[in-house]
Amino acid sequence: MPTTPTIDILNPIIEYLCGDGRYNNQNASLLTRCLALLVFVDSYSVGINRIREGLVAAKLSPYELRDLIHALGASCCEAALSLLEEIVDSLADDDGLKQIAAVWIDILLSFIEPASEDRFKFDFESYYGDVLVSHIAELTRVNNKTMRRTLAFYDAEISPTKRTLLSKLVSRLGTSEAVVAGLKLIDDGASQPVPFDLSQAIERSVLNSVHTTKP
Repeated sequence: MPTTPTIDILNPIIEYLCGDGRYNNQNASLLTRCLALLVFVDSYSVGINRIREGLVAAKLSPYELRDLIHALGASCCEAALSLLEEIVDSLADDDGLKQIAAVWIDILLSFIEPASEDRFKFDFESYYGDVLVSHIAELTRVNNKTMRRTLAFYDAEISPTKRTLLSKLVSRLGTSEAVVAGLKLIDDGASQPVPFDLSQAIERSVLNSVHTTKP
């Protein structure tokens, strides 16, 4: 977004919300969203500096920073990542860490969530897909809520990229529940009806069943 017009529009709103309008939960949410927009102005450094000023003036609570943390995590500029590190350091308590963890989970799951756009141009058939899925699998294994949310993705219509990643995730998780969910990825109309990683996971699951049923 163009820097000067965006800041000219947002400045009066931010100043009001940091001052007289601060003591209202709904206004706090609006302030966070205004600051999050500044992450995406053309001049990164100007936008990030204005965000810093707003954070100092508003003294937002950890749970109020969710939208801003998400925006900073989605940015590719160094200034945004530097500010994100500062926020992480300032939230070194239970509430703050839980908030950060929730945002990172949302960011990672956005790569495989059917409703999310395929915004990233990595070759997920390669090493990049394996690295991404390994991190998602780690988070999924230790949180039942995240596991249920992830397995529900297999019920929706998905893009070829997400089909590849979800297939890799089945293989990485290796559970019978994941394999059953992964069967929904089989598509007779696709160039590869059964994704490679899914076929490997099915084969391992069958072999394990044979070994465990032997007398």
